[in-house]
Amino acid sequence: MKAAIYYSPKKIKVEDVPLPKLRPGEVLLKVRACGLCGTDISKIVERRIPSGTVLGHEVAGDIVKMGSVEPARKGTVPGCEKFKIGDRVTVLHHIPCFKCRFCRHGNFSSCRQFKETNIYPGGFSEYIRIPSLNVRFGMQKLGSLSYEEGAFVEGAGCSLRAFKRADFQKGDSVVIVGMGPVGLLHLLMAKALGASKIIACDINNYRLKKAKELCADMAIKPTSKNFLSQGGEGRVRGLINGLGADLALVSVGVPEAIENAAKYVRSGGTVLVFAECSDKARVTISPNLIYHEMSLIGSYSSTPAEQKTCLNFIKSGKLPVRKLITHRLKLSEISKAVRLSRDRGKTLKIIITFDKF
Repeated sequence: MKAAIYYSPKKIKVEDVPLPKLRPGEVLLKVRACGLCGTDISKIVERRIPSGTVLGHEVAGDIVKMGSVEPARKGTVPGCEKFKIGDRVTVLHHIPCFKCRFCRHGNFSSCRQFKETNIYPGGFSEYIRIPSLNVRFGMQKLGSLSYEEGAFVEGAGCSLRAFKRADFQKGDSVVIVGMGPVGLLHLLMAKALGASKIIACDINNYRLKKAKELCADMAIKPTSKNFLSQGGEGRVRGLINGLGADLALVSVGVPEAIENAAKYVRSGGTVLVFAECSDKARVTISPNLIYHEMSLIGSYSSTPAEQKTCLNFIKSGKLPVRKLITHRLKLSEISKAVRLSRDRGKTLKIIITFDKF
């Protein structure tokens, strides 16, 4: 089978690799669509993955083979009975145990099992092996959804979990900083969850226009080199009855954006960081803001619960994710996809397709 193998930021080659072998309860999925995620790009650019890695985790495809459902000691494998060959599905790449200390406190992405479970070799390959835990807890049938819509379920689940961690309530106001593919997905999620006012911030005119076309009540472009301009505090607060937003969601890895976002929320509001910064980055925030009950939190990844909700959101039209797609490229064009995503001109979501290489 074919897979896109990472060797260096400028060298990703589509090569032949062995077809994965299945163990009991596992599924072989023929990938039909895989979204290119911002975390894929950061891992490539910052060389945070070893040479030989196959990336990609926003997948949808067809079940083409199932491992034995009769292990020697336990009979049938729970979860497999829900699926059959030919089913069109989407799947999560990580599954928490739901029992450990991290899981009991809602920190599922810190769970040891979460970190150890993964699809193999990665979504940018013709076929992937789905471990039994992922089959049992993280695989969902697409129904009438297209493959490319199914590829959004994982990312949408991450967005929903972020809003849940921020205790976002219907009628709340939100400022979303960074209108890349993730920020725009947050925008759609805020609308789906019943936000009363949504303010979009970015330095890119095309992305601000897109935010307004989707559902942003206001699109603000900074007037200085800082991601959020000086003097912007009063401007944002003025749009929300002078109080500030209930939530500022930062979806760009710029320390200044986090610092300024803290000025945009109301007393007792929440700043949620949904982007990875450089390891050397530092943020300076007045401790008095936190003393007066401002919450500064982060969110990473999702769980099967968010996956199921978002699958239904997309099916119902509450999350019109197709509007975020600007490019559909073949697996053989993966290097072009990476270049386009880094250009940030008129590029939003890129979907890698597999009908033809």
